[in-house]
Amino acid sequence: TSRHFSKNDSQLSDEYKDRFFRFVNIVNKISKIKFEFQKESEKNFSLSNLMKELASEDLPNKYWLVNKVKELEKIKVVVN
Repeated sequence: TSRHFSKNDSQLSDEYKDRFFRFVNIVNKISKIKFEFQKESEKNFSLSNLMKELASEDLPNKYWLVNKVKELEKIKVVVN
């Protein structure tokens, strides 16, 4: 996977690896919220925590990540 490649590639800087892993972790959290069946209250809590985490992080493609979380919030409103 790209995680293993990045971890084992000695030409990539540690800063790049760190930012990449944090980005992938956020994407994984977004996927879990979207595709796993959670109680609605847990989803709300997860989305608000994720937005707080994004606000405090320096990530590549941060704007895209914020938009994905906002899309989930809109879906949540439509479903309810």
